[in-house]
Amino acid sequence: MRATFPFLMFALVAMSNPVFGQDAAPAALWDLSGRWRYQLDREDAGIAGRWFDQRLEKSIRLPGSLPGQGIGDPVTVDTKWIGGIVDRSWYTAAEYEPYRQSDRVKVPFWLQPETYYAGAVWYQREFEIPPDMSRRRFGLLLERPHWETRVWVNDRFIGRDDALGTPHVYDLGAMAPGRHRLTIRVDNRMIVDVGENSHSISDHTQGNWNGIVGRIELHATPLLWLSDMQVYPQVRNRTVRVKGRVTDSDARKDQATVLLEVRPRPVRSDRRDRRQSAPAAPFHQSTVEVRWSDGGGVFEAELALGEDAVLWDEFMPALYELTATLQPGGHQAVTWFGFREISAEGTQFTVNGRKTFIRGTLDCAIYPKTGHPPTDVASWRRVIEVAKAHGLNNIRFHSWCPPQAAFVAADELGFYLHVECSSWPNQSTTLGDGKPVDRWIYEEADRILSHYGNHPSFVFLLCGNEPGGARHGEYLSKWLSHYRAADPRRLYSGGAGWPQLPEDQFFVTPDPRIQAWGGGLKSRINARPPETVTDYRDYIQARPVPVVSHEIGQWCVYPNFDEMRKYTGYLKPRNFEIFRDRLRANRMGDLAREFLHASGKLQTLCYKEDIESALRTPGMGGFQLLDLHDFPGQGTALVGVLDPFWESKGYVEPEAFQRFCGSTIPLARLEKRVFTNGETLTANLEVAHFGSQPLVRATANWRLVADTGRVVEQGALPVAEVPVGNGIALGRIAVDLRTVPSPARYRLELEVEGRANDWDVWVYPNAVETRPPSDVLVTRELDGVARAALEGGRKVLLLLAPNRVAPDPKLGPVALGFSSIFWNTAWTGRQAPHTLGILCDPGHPLFARFPTDSHSNWQWWYLIQRSGAMIMDQLPPRLRPTVQVIDDWFTARRLGLVFEARLGRGKLMVCSIDLDQPSDPVVRQFHHSLLRYLAGDDFKPRTRVTWDEIQTVFSRHPSSE
Repeated sequence: MRATFPFLMFALVAMSNPVFGQDAAPAALWDLSGRWRYQLDREDAGIAGRWFDQRLEKSIRLPGSLPGQGIGDPVTVDTKWIGGIVDRSWYTAAEYEPYRQSDRVKVPFWLQPETYYAGAVWYQREFEIPPDMSRRRFGLLLERPHWETRVWVNDRFIGRDDALGTPHVYDLGAMAPGRHRLTIRVDNRMIVDVGENSHSISDHTQGNWNGIVGRIELHATPLLWLSDMQVYPQVRNRTVRVKGRVTDSDARKDQATVLLEVRPRPVRSDRRDRRQSAPAAPFHQSTVEVRWSDGGGVFEAELALGEDAVLWDEFMPALYELTATLQPGGHQAVTWFGFREISAEGTQFTVNGRKTFIRGTLDCAIYPKTGHPPTDVASWRRVIEVAKAHGLNNIRFHSWCPPQAAFVAADELGFYLHVECSSWPNQSTTLGDGKPVDRWIYEEADRILSHYGNHPSFVFLLCGNEPGGARHGEYLSKWLSHYRAADPRRLYSGGAGWPQLPEDQFFVTPDPRIQAWGGGLKSRINARPPETVTDYRDYIQARPVPVVSHEIGQWCVYPNFDEMRKYTGYLKPRNFEIFRDRLRANRMGDLAREFLHASGKLQTLCYKEDIESALRTPGMGGFQLLDLHDFPGQGTALVGVLDPFWESKGYVEPEAFQRFCGSTIPLARLEKRVFTNGETLTANLEVAHFGSQPLVRATANWRLVADTGRVVEQGALPVAEVPVGNGIALGRIAVDLRTVPSPARYRLELEVEGRANDWDVWVYPNAVETRPPSDVLVTRELDGVARAALEGGRKVLLLLAPNRVAPDPKLGPVALGFSSIFWNTAWTGRQAPHTLGILCDPGHPLFARFPTDSHSNWQWWYLIQRSGAMIMDQLPPRLRPTVQVIDDWFTARRLGLVFEARLGRGKLMVCSIDLDQPSDPVVRQFHHSLLRYLAGDDFKPRTRVTWDEIQTVFSRHPSSE
């Protein structure tokens, strides 16, 4: 049978011992890792055929997975994946035909396993019970099987388990000494439809593997044993309430004594940050009597640790160890806990009474080296340390629950975990309609709370992601009421994304963020000039509980083809191979790294504004990024500043990211970023401070710095005490720009108690000359006059109106926006924009009077928002645009806003930016710089084009877009 009280087998005993548990009485543990026998059960014949009573022959290593050991079938066009595929063009489109061939199948929508198998697999081995173990009870632990397990010992059926987030724990009862055969059937098909896109099961991220990848252990306990122990710290009075259960497998006793002892938990030997260990504290103990009439009983006790007990949080993760010793028999169990209370104060979270701002990222079970999440503490320490290095304090496990090791690492490092019940009940299923998922989610929540409930890092529990179904709200209201009453150690919300219910203790909603699904070019970042004043206070003030902004960001970057060599496991980046092929086919393979760097810089700008918008919102609860690292599924969503291995891509390092993301962040409210010499730069300066304590007599200094490093102006703000919170005003500054050199980019810097942040601003002259030089013909048509001028050897500037740019014959116009692509174009139905910013050479003489980076920065918004991206694929391959637009990696077209060429005997410049905006200082300055370049000797186009080729970039009939 499946163990009734699994907590002993893993969460209670194992919390203090990474190999399984501690017992004061004589005990035994068998590590069953090693060589096993196995057999694929393609026809589901094993149960009826009694394979558990036969010797299997093939050999495999466990812990492990089938695809990790090359077992399964080759991927074909007929492979039955788990996960929705929105863009199904791979199955039919001509451009994908080479990748559908049986000898070189490559899919673009997620990482591709080398082999694939979905179905039942039988695993088998023997173990030996020594003679002195006849009066013991045995249990079997299977950590991270995927998915359903059924267990037999010899020919005796023990039970089944369909947990996804917790170990499968089986009570084997008493066993006779001697040799026994253990047989486990693992089935990785959709056992319960929890949502085909759930990251607990889908091929989008970890993949649908079959196996057991964590600990496989046989454990012996006395017949009278501690089967559960839950710890409820009370922060206000520094007491801890302990609820436990004693199970009597022998039915010979009716009472017992439990000795409870609490002491500071020792620092782990592999822990590097020893400064955060708990200080010494007094030893505490208590004895409680337990009585029962049938099979065991429950007990409850309260221990007072005194006012010196240290609290647990992200700044001081102090842990205490609780040991329970049962007499008679001497069975001992150990767990740990932290004094941590998370609650809400209006619309903000508090941890131990102090306001806390959630700065999170998602973890969608993306671990491409193994295909499955790690089960060792060291790997999880690394993940959490990377997140902390980027200023974060929270990970949201999107539609899955991590293994024990993640909670252990988070406890030790001081990190907040958001866990979901392994479900995304949408698309393929619904919630609240009486389907199997309704019952299963309750069972999964019970298991998660039983196994992981004592961990102080476990602060949020949700049903799952973005539920579907007409009755999901009614279902979740009851679910919330049940679990809020059952276990008040954490906060609960129904679903990540939606709905917003009266029973929610906090909301996770996509409303307060820059870009929404379907927002396209109407979003703030694309439709409104750059500023840093917008916040979401009106939305927050209308809500009764804290609001966490759901999946903010989703800003894409170009594929990093250099990372392909990192895929040393069975999951391969065949999607990247397709994208690289397309870029090379369009003769731009040499630009891949430049595309990555330029789009990455734009991505970072977008994330900075998204994060700061949340931080400057008074009363906001927090945000969760999608994502700090790339998401390889759902059509390939390259939304991370880190790759799927949690490693840097090279364009922004943690120190730079922490300037705008962390516990203390200086902020500036600028109504605009572009100025002229006739204006005054004004800014309201403030700070978002969610540190361990208020800042007493804080110092704040600001300065305006040129790119050369010259300080234009600087000042200090009055000394002030900064409380914990955000929207904390520091002062207002005003800088007279009349004597500031222009055109130039400047950096406004603000430092508060050693924490610095900065914002780029631009200053342009009040007026510049935009009349064309006498030797340059400016035209909007390549008409007879223009043709004659070119044939006569003159210079011609063709100002191509954005609505005259030729569209893609298959896809229509290129949707050009300032921001990078949102999520990706495959999964969103080609939501705009379709591009990833610009690429140019700042040293090119065209930009001599228009200072720029090699990538999009905020001043380019004014140029891009009235531009059309020219498709230059029909022009000579060696012709590169002077201002290139980085295209979507799915299409990899050569796009440009400005290019130059030789045509006839003349020199031609083509510009598809609308320069007829004389009141716009950015456009005016760019226009001026372009004309000065044309007038000078540096304008020397090298590549020759024909009249027919040049006609391909513009349409003879203006479009309506």
